[in-house]
Amino acid sequence: RWFPGKDPLNSLRGWPQYAEEIEALREKSGAAWIATSGYERTSQLAWELRGRATVIPIDERQRYTFAPPPDAALVSRPALLVSHDPPDLWARCFAKLTPVGIALRQGAVATFDRTYATLAEGPLAGLFPGGCDASGGD
Repeated sequence: RWFPGKDPLNSLRGWPQYAEEIEALREKSGAAWIATSGYERTSQLAWELRGRATVIPIDERQRYTFAPPPDAALVSRPALLVSHDPPDLWARCFAKLTPVGIALRQGAVATFDRTYATLAEGPLAGLFPGGCDASGGD
């Protein structure tokens, strides 16, 4: 039986094209790595861009305690921050933020995800390993 409304498979659609758009924005901005928020976005971009770009989550760091800490030399360089949250909300995490663009994850008939792409420079103390919450949800 078919149920009208949101298709649960939409969470799996549009990732290859979205990742290509993110990678193009990373290259255009001169970012050395991709900083992400959101577990699904982090996972999908890491998979799609494997071997091409380093994807590092900056929120929910407790999910990644199994992984070695990010390379300090890499994370000291500019990142392309990809998030649903507007760039100014990440000011508590980086010294300088410069909007780069908007990236869309799309399917054949709908847009599934709209994210901000921001050049993020100078991660503030404690970003790793603790992570950062743009909402300030202490």
